[in-house]
Amino acid sequence: MNQFGQVLEVQEGNSAKIKVRKHTACKNCGACGFLTKTDAEEVILEASNPIGAKIGEVVKISAEGKKVLLASLIVYIIPVIALVAAMYIGQQVAISMGREDFELIGVIAGLVAMAGVFVGIRFLDKKIEESQQFKPVITEIVSEEEWEKFMEEG
Repeated sequence: MNQFGQVLEVQEGNSAKIKVRKHTACKNCGACGFLTKTDAEEVILEASNPIGAKIGEVVKISAEGKKVLLASLIVYIIPVIALVAAMYIGQQVAISMGREDFELIGVIAGLVAMAGVFVGIRFLDKKIEESQQFKPVITEIVSEEEWEKFMEEG
């Protein structure tokens, strides 16, 4: 994933806050901040700044494709798998106990499991943020012409 943005703030520890204009692919991606929590046209994200970009410069930001895919898997697929698996297991346990409301028990088990996964993802999100392994990286400073072309294309 490559994106352009403008440096708003340079922080200690070799990172910077970048204003990024979301394009159409952003709606399904979520790489900016492990699923951006807003529908705004522009978002502020933190990126590693190994090239020493300065405030006001327009930069190209990259996130490794495998990590973007892994983040999507964690947020979208794992909760669904937990929901379905817990529903099945809950129903089977209720049937083996002779319960007639096995479907309700399965649904409740599935929802509880999915909620548990979301809580786990929330804690994982905090650890991932600390480890910075999903953090985008500023790869180059771009010209005003490239920036304007990007803004026109959307």
